[in-house]
Amino acid sequence: MKYVIRVLALLFCLVFSLPAFAACPEGSNWTASWTDSFGQTTYSLTAPCVVYLGIPFTITANAHDASYPNTAVGWNWAITDNGTTLLSNQDPLGISTDATGDWQRSLQQTYTGIATDHNLTFSFTDFGRGLGFMRAAGSSVGGLTVDPFFITLTASLSLSAGQQGTTTIPATVFNPTGGNPLSYRWLEGGTVVQDYQAVAGTGTVSIPLNLAALPQLSIGTHTYTVEVTDGTQTGTKSTDVTVTLPLPTISGSPAGAITIGKAYSFTPTAAYASSFSISNKPAWATFNTSTGALTGTPTSSDAGTYSSIIITASNSAGSTSLAPFSVIVSASGPTAVPVMNGWWLLYGMLAGLGIFARRNEK
Repeated sequence: MKYVIRVLALLFCLVFSLPAFAACPEGSNWTASWTDSFGQTTYSLTAPCVVYLGIPFTITANAHDASYPNTAVGWNWAITDNGTTLLSNQDPLGISTDATGDWQRSLQQTYTGIATDHNLTFSFTDFGRGLGFMRAAGSSVGGLTVDPFFITLTASLSLSAGQQGTTTIPATVFNPTGGNPLSYRWLEGGTVVQDYQAVAGTGTVSIPLNLAALPQLSIGTHTYTVEVTDGTQTGTKSTDVTVTLPLPTISGSPAGAITIGKAYSFTPTAAYASSFSISNKPAWATFNTSTGALTGTPTSSDAGTYSSIIITASNSAGSTSLAPFSVIVSASGPTAVPVMNGWWLLYGMLAGLGIFARRNEK
């Protein structure tokens, strides 16, 4: 037992507490601690930052005194939840450290009913040490945030605009056996994007949002919230979906030949393009950098073959090009061949037959 001078009995009370329900990341634990005035014995209480109805969680009380291993360092201890004792004074020798100077007690707790935040307390009496201190009472206090439903949802998601049709936001909720029926819906801001649907089954159940069912998302960040309710209480969780600009697409089949004096026109089909450019543009043609249209009317001096023409669509993500193509500019048409009128043609045919007949007679 820790050394005690019994000349003066003085009850010295110190309390160290975390602010109840302070900001504490979901999925992590908080620890509240108290250390005696000599920096000798430390008592602490640890629990999750956020707990959920129907999901067991662990509360742990610890004491550590490296100066007094295998020694009773305190007594009259209790772990309470909103004033209700959960565990207390199980040890005849009080809080007795092991060979490494440690003592620990844990318990599991599960909340049901209506989600209400809780305060946990680990109270104890420290035996103290010399210099007039006989014993000191203290406690470690921490807050528990209790959410009605255990919802899992990735904190953020990124996709290109072209991937929306194949993307689903995954989410799950724990539906305890014997509870009220659950339903869920999805919102963007205050706008419902998927109305209430029943949560099918118990245990961990999938409650996804299929982005393919939504109108085309604009470039930027969208915040989606899944809302789960049993008709009495509601739990929510949100995620940010960032839609990025994909590489532009460009397609089309430009004509490969044009006659002198005829108008040439080709406009590619493109998506996500902010501008267009061209390489090896024919001198007789004009190019529209906003639409990618190649137009013009060649003259007789423009006859020839124009090769390796490349039209490129661009945006801030990059560029995409059509395959190189050629345009052949040819004369206005074939040279006309004079043709005799019908009578002359008939006379010619008869004359030919006569010559053929005379040759046969010979």
